[in-house]
Amino acid sequence: MMADLASQSSIRQFVKDFKHKYENLHVLINNAGVNYNRRILTEDGLEMTFAVNTLAPFLLTTLLLDTLQSSAPARVINVASKMQSKKIEFDNLQGEKHFSFMQSYGQSKAALITLTYEFARRFSDKGVTFNCLHPGGVNTKIAKNLKGISGVISRNTMKFFKSPEEGAETSLYLASSPEV
Repeated sequence: MMADLASQSSIRQFVKDFKHKYENLHVLINNAGVNYNRRILTEDGLEMTFAVNTLAPFLLTTLLLDTLQSSAPARVINVASKMQSKKIEFDNLQGEKHFSFMQSYGQSKAALITLTYEFARRFSDKGVTFNCLHPGGVNTKIAKNLKGISGVISRNTMKFFKSPEEGAETSLYLASSPEV
């Protein structure tokens, strides 16, 4: 099953199809991430980085909470980043005042961390645990959309990062360890 995480209607359809096909969900790993060095809007009129990195995991998790709770014990793992912003510009979440790809990515991941804490606070006593992690530097295609010198530096630096398989180890640990 696939969903376009830049589209809220696609996420909603995915959840509808998932619930029709499956009764249980024990592990949800929210690992999608994008980064663009210009402001791009989704079909919903949302800034792409914030929509995919923060709003998509929020919507997907929220729509699946009833299934996760009825399947308890269950786990939700959100993949964040060490590049999160120290400050979220609540008056510029969509980058409409000024856009910086580093700020956009950083605050999208900071918001995801904040959401993880809030989900944990609200639902951990209902049989669903929430964890957030930084996988370390992973050689992915996240920089494929970055143009200019930023893109060149990012793509060349990534050659020295972990493989995607190595980057998934912490997520898999959080998804399966009896210690969590």
